[in-house]
Formats: sequence, structure tokens, C-alpha cells
Amino acid sequence: METITIKLNKWRLLLIIVISVIFIMNALTILFEAKNEVVKTTPVLVNLVGISTLLFFSVVLYVASKQLFNPELGLTFDDEGINDHSNGVAVGLVKWENIIDIKTHRFLFMKSMVIYTNNPEKYLREAKGLKLRVLAGNLTRTKSPIVISSKSLKISYSNLEETTRRFWNKNKKI
Repeated sequence: METITIKLNKWRLLLIIVISVIFIMNALTILFEAKNEVVKTTPVLVNLVGISTLLFFSVVLYVASKQLFNPELGLTFDDEGINDHSNGVAVGLVKWENIIDIKTHRFLFMKSMVIYTNNPEKYLREAKGLKLRVLAGNLTRTKSPIVISSKSLKISYSNLEETTRRFWNKNKKI
């Protein structure tokens, strides 16, 4: 039984954390110092921008910090399937017998691997909240809720695709 685990790219997570902290500090500055300055725009708009920035980057900081210190996150290939915990909306285990195709999806300058299954609605039923909305958006755009990017992982896209196809060809039911 061969198993390959691909860990998350910790440097990318650290960069996201640093950028989030910078934006949070800027949001706090906007909220507390803008009142002391002569603001030519509406103070309500300034507060709205400050609060929105603070909330968004606080969530990003929380998620990135949680991922940074969780050793179980990443992508695992074994005889059962792909165990995807590569991002906040990952679907978990996708069994080889449920996969019907694997394709590359290009969006702007980034390649992602789309895993097509015989029952994509199953993954939507298991999700809720923001995760459900993201998976539904993936389903609308790519016709599959399962989209894996190599950007968050310690692997190049070509190696990710080659490893996935090798395991799939070895374990799929004909």
C-alpha cells in the first residue's frame, strides 16, 4: 500500500499571515486615526472601509494561522483515494471509484486540477455555510466542486497532476 502525503507550503502561509497583520494594522489606523485627520470623504465611508478591512483580514489571519499549525493538512494519496485537506474548502476523502475524470482548469495565470466525480452533489450535501457557497461556485464554473490548486502545496502543478493520474490509473475500477 503506497501512500504519498504532500504538505502545505508554510512559506506561503507565513506570507499571508504577515500581509494580514499589515492590513489589520492599517485598518486600525484608519479607524482610530482618521477621526483626528481632516477627512475629505464621508466619515461613514472611512469607518466602513476600516471595519470591512479589519473583519476580512482577521478572518484570513485566523484561517492561515490555523492551517500553519495543523500538521494533518495537505493532500494524501493512497489506495482508497485522495484525502484533500489542502485549503479551507477542501472536501476530504474522494474515493478512486467515484472519480470519473481529471482535467486541468486555467484561471488567469493559475492552473488548478479539477476532479470530476460520479456524484458531485454528495460533496455539496456535506458542506455548509461559506464552504457550500464556494463548492457550489466551483460546480457552476468547472462542473465539479473539487478543485485542487498546487499553489498552497509543496509541489509543482505538473508533479501534482502526474501523481494524481498515476494513483488514479493504478486504483480506479474499470
